[in-house]
Amino acid sequence: MRVKPEPLPARQKREPDGWWIAEGRVVQLQGPYVLSGGWWHKPVERAYHFAQLHSGAVAWVFFDVCSKRWLLHGWVE
Repeated sequence: MRVKPEPLPARQKREPDGWWIAEGRVVQLQGPYVLSGGWWHKPVERAYHFAQLHSGAVAWVFFDVCSKRWLLHGWVE
């Protein structure tokens, strides 16, 4: 897991086929696993996913609804 999530490029509607993140092309996206609440300093609404890349690596990514952007949270080992 990263200390601070890394911003990712925007995802097109026809994705994940062809969506490039970090180190490769996404071939399968599993999720969303939704986290939302307001007990932090500010409201949080995120949709977490596991993104399997063409290389076989699996990234842990999420869409932040408040900022409307995708971020890389870490890698599955």
